[in-house]
Amino acid sequence: MLRRYFIWLSVLAVVCVIVLTSATSKVASNGAPASSTGAPGEHDCTTSGCHTTYAANTGAGVLSMQVGNGSGFYVPGETYAVQVELKETDVNRFGFEWVALRKNDQVNAGNITVTDPGRNWVVPGFNNLDDRRYATYTYEGSLASQTGSNSWEFNWTAPSTDEGDITLYLAGVAANNDGTDLGDQVYTTALTLMPAATGIPKQNGVNEWQVYPVPAKDMLQVSFVSNRRQHVSIDLITLDGKRIVMQTDRVVDAGPTQETIPLDAASGVYLLRMKDSDGEITLKKIMVVSSL
Repeated sequence: MLRRYFIWLSVLAVVCVIVLTSATSKVASNGAPASSTGAPGEHDCTTSGCHTTYAANTGAGVLSMQVGNGSGFYVPGETYAVQVELKETDVNRFGFEWVALRKNDQVNAGNITVTDPGRNWVVPGFNNLDDRRYATYTYEGSLASQTGSNSWEFNWTAPSTDEGDITLYLAGVAANNDGTDLGDQVYTTALTLMPAATGIPKQNGVNEWQVYPVPAKDMLQVSFVSNRRQHVSIDLITLDGKRIVMQTDRVVDAGPTQETIPLDAASGVYLLRMKDSDGEITLKKIMVVSSL
């Protein structure tokens, strides 16, 4: 009994976040232990005492996530494809962990559905974080899809009701594949989704309107499909309706159109306003991150 107790304490003491090893090693990681994203109340892969060679986000790698079409908003009850990607030159082993939390109280938000069980799976939180659910890699999924990068995909279903802003926390490790947790680079990032605005008129002349990147910085890519040749205007306004000096005003042909619009606005939340020949107006909230 004493021996079992000692073994259990030893297991609890292991808080290493992500250990990625080669296929010939005696130990192969099958995902990050829960609560390793750096979200409120959690460790990340460096502060856990495991991948401590370098501080987080000091390497040359790039960690990113894409949710749905990248609009930065969610519709209650709607399901979105999530893509996580980590790139670092000459690396062949990667790992990740992802969680969605309500911004106001850090409670788990929505549900994760595994769409590629060979490469990722879902693990529960523990102790005071046992309500949280995490998407993480499998050992098979840690192997790079090509040297220098790896990606994972799964679905996330938003809460059935408007729960305010939801923050997505993501941690990743680019491993040197030497069978230890030394010499690996750690990255973290986060993205906040806002509930989609309601009561906004829908327009018929222009459809399939998408705006990216989100958040925006120096420019916006705006794509849409026009049902006919018509006059279309696009401008950026503040939440109280004041127009910012940015406008596209031209005639477009029927079919798909893409506009590149330069931004010159301070950081904040704005409305992108599109008006077609019928006078129909559509608004989209966008987040701007600027050095102004």
